[in-house]
Amino acid sequence: MGNRVLLVYFSGTGGTKRIADTFEDSFIQKNYAVTKYSLEKAEYELFKEMNKNLLEEMNLILLLYPVYATEAPILVHEWINSLPISLNIPAVVISVSGGGEVWPNTSCRVNVIKAFEKKKYNVVYERMMVMPSNIFTPVNDHVAMHLLKCIPEKVNKIVNDILNGKKRRTRLHISTYFFSLMHNERKTKKFAKSLSVKDSCTACGWCVKNCPRENLKMEAGTPAFGDLCIGCFRCIYGCPHRSIYLKKGDKFVLKDGYDIDGVEKRMQNIPLEPIEKCCKGLLFIGVKKYLLEKD
Repeated sequence: MGNRVLLVYFSGTGGTKRIADTFEDSFIQKNYAVTKYSLEKAEYELFKEMNKNLLEEMNLILLLYPVYATEAPILVHEWINSLPISLNIPAVVISVSGGGEVWPNTSCRVNVIKAFEKKKYNVVYERMMVMPSNIFTPVNDHVAMHLLKCIPEKVNKIVNDILNGKKRRTRLHISTYFFSLMHNERKTKKFAKSLSVKDSCTACGWCVKNCPRENLKMEAGTPAFGDLCIGCFRCIYGCPHRSIYLKKGDKFVLKDGYDIDGVEKRMQNIPLEPIEKCCKGLLFIGVKKYLLEKD
């Protein structure tokens, strides 16, 4: 395999970006040339215009994305569908979730790999990585730090596997394939309709500037939501005044927000509890397995 890697990712609230940056560093340390870009609309459009023939020079494609509702974000499928037919370029698919490789998350790569293979890309490796969850159930700081600290080791293991020619494809139960068939409609237009703005909004425009789909605009001094929302939660957690909220579905949103940089600051110089102690209960089965696994 040659030494040019195309690293494509999407990250809503920062977790997948942290992993993508680590992949970039790992490949560079092994003397590989990495071209990295995000699937956020503005960056993607600029990149596409500047690098029309880039794929012809690539020896490997590495795709990373967070799991949304047991699937990949719609923009991942849009990107794959825009690709030219490949001459068997190898591809790696890395999904990122808060729960690990547990059902029904196991269906999150099925349709992505099918889309790649339809375009004649050779998917040689797939894997799940885990970051602190940004919905439903918050993880305590000890679990979060275990997940953050293990990123370099996990990434380096994957990179070594890839460069050594190790193939990894998941054997899935038939029920997972049936579950993946339910994802004919991956758009989350309805999600934006459940978003609303509090009176605490100062019309600073942060949400408009940072929406990865450019789905917001200011109308009469208030953010207005379009129909391209992918439910990434960036506007909810990123708003400086916590002014954006879900009219229905507050149970999805973490009360204290989502800030992995803040976790690292709070936990600086604090000894971590053992994994077996801080990863208790059914909700953490996948996380515990991920942190303890060696392969």
